[in-house]
Amino acid sequence: LGVHYLQNSTVVVEGLKFHGCPHSAPSPSRNSAFQYPTAEARRRLARAPGDTDVLLTHQYTSLSQAAADRCRPLIHAFGHVHDAFGAEVRGARTLEVCACSVDGSYRPVHPCVVVDVPREWARKRSREASAASV
Repeated sequence: LGVHYLQNSTVVVEGLKFHGCPHSAPSPSRNSAFQYPTAEARRRLARAPGDTDVLLTHQYTSLSQAAADRCRPLIHAFGHVHDAFGAEVRGARTLEVCACSVDGSYRPVHPCVVVDVPREWARKRSREASAASV
């Protein structure tokens, strides 16, 4: 399948639509990569297609949550919130996954996160999309 780098972009893999946005809220950190002003971050997150199956964001912010609320993806995966490692279902549809690898002291203590997505999900979404376009 290869590797896809998603920077405010979308790819379909095995019938599932992935959208990635690396936005990171401004912070006093020396690393200022992808720290867009709020209006720019909102504009970039608004590019996530409404039929996104997996939304990948750098961190959980009110802006990324608004994108997830609009898209209603099957999975919203993010990192950055080091002390919030884990997963939970939000609403009736979205599995939220905080997949950070380090704790609040930047020690690599969290295991790798693997989410198995049944192929039936992709086939079901493809059928729904086909039916909606008829």
